[in-house]
Amino acid sequence: MADFLIKPPRRTVKEIPLAPILDLLTVVIFFLILSTSFEEVRQNTIPQSQLIKPDSADTAKPEIPLNPKVLLAESQNSYKIVVTWTGDHPGSLSKNVAKDNQDYNKNLYQMTQELLDQYIQKFPNEKTIQIGFESKISFQNVITIYDAVYSKLKDIVLLSNVDSDAILSSR
Repeated sequence: MADFLIKPPRRTVKEIPLAPILDLLTVVIFFLILSTSFEEVRQNTIPQSQLIKPDSADTAKPEIPLNPKVLLAESQNSYKIVVTWTGDHPGSLSKNVAKDNQDYNKNLYQMTQELLDQYIQKFPNEKTIQIGFESKISFQNVITIYDAVYSKLKDIVLLSNVDSDAILSSR
C-alpha cells in the first residue's frame, strides 16, 4: 500500500545543443545576404509631350470596321460565305458556292479569298478577323476556310458555333 505514496523518479530531458543551431542560422543568413541583389533606385524622367495642332485635313477619322467576321453556312446544295462588319459604315459581302463530292472544295477556298480581297480593298489597315461556322459544317471545310483567311489576314479569332448560328439566323 505504501507504494502509491512514493514519488516516481523525475524524468530528465536532454537539452538541445544551441551552438549548432546558431552556426546554421549564421550560415543561412550569410547565404541570404549574398544571394540578394541590390539595385540602385533610379528616377526616370519623361520629357513632356509635344502637342501639335492637327490640320483640318488630318481631322477625318479613318474608317475602322469593328468585329469583322467570316461566316460559313451550309444548305442542301451549297455553302454560303458571308463577310460582315460593323462600325461607322456596317456592311457585308456574301457568295454562294456549290457543293461538290470531294473532301477538299477548291471553290470554297477561292471564293473566300475573293471576298476577303474585296474586304481588304475597303479596309486595308484591318489586320484581325473572326471566323465562325454553323454547327453542321465538316472539319475539312473549317480548315479550308481557315487556310483561305490565314493567307490574307494573320490574326484570326474563332467564334463558337452558338455565336455563329445566332449571327447567321439573324441574317
